[in-house]
Amino acid sequence: MLSKDGKFLGIFSERDLLKRVIAKGLNPADIKIDDVMTHEVMIAFENESYEECLAKMKKAQIRHLPVVDKNNNLLGMLSLRDLMDISLDEKTEKIELLHSYIYYRPPFEESK
Repeated sequence: MLSKDGKFLGIFSERDLLKRVIAKGLNPADIKIDDVMTHEVMIAFENESYEECLAKMKKAQIRHLPVVDKNNNLLGMLSLRDLMDISLDEKTEKIELLHSYIYYRPPFEESK
C-alpha cells in the first residue's frame, strides 16, 4: 500500500487475508485494508544483491519482498520464484563453464 505521495506503507497479502480476516470470521466487505495489512514489512533496497534478498526472505519466512529506493518509494515486488530463477540461471552457467573446461579438446594439428 502506498501513501498519497507514493511512499510505501505496508502490504496486504494472502496470508493477511487468511489470518486476520477469514480465520477471525470477519466479513471482507466490512474490513479496511489498513486495519488488517502488515505495516512492519521486511523490505529490500534497489542496490541489494539477490543473495541478501533471499536471506531476508528466509529469515522472515516470507515469499514476497517489496523493493524500495532510498526515499522509500516502491519500485516493485520481488518474489521467491524470481530469486530462485536467478540462482538457477547462475548455477546453470557455472555447470556449463565447468563442462566445457573438463571436456575441452585442443584443435588437432597434423604433423608434417
